Amino acid sequence: MSAFASHNRRAVPRKLRGKMAIGLALFGIACFIKVWQRVSIDQMNRVNWQKRLELRQLKRENALLIVRVEQLKSHERITRIAREQLGLVSATKLTLYEDLDEKR
Repeated sequence: MSAFASHNRRAVPRKLRGKMAIGLALFGIACFIKVWQRVSIDQMNRVNWQKRLELRQLKRENALLIVRVEQLKSHERITRIAREQLGLVSATKLTLYEDLDEKR
């Protein structure tokens, strides 16, 4: 064997080891990115679920408040409070007639 052949055999494994190291590093980086993405997606899904529950609760509260506002602005309630708390009474109806004979 020549010195060149012996040198060539040692050089190939070094090159191969370098390529394997780079490939392993890239594989590790790809695995890390994949895990990080999955964790991020899981976290966003949890936040999304919490916001959906919160939205559902707020819609229920909103519906109850709409009903309460309608109750508070009802004519009957306002009339009752005016009578009971403010002492107001309903106005009596007056009918006025115009005497046409007096104008002549």
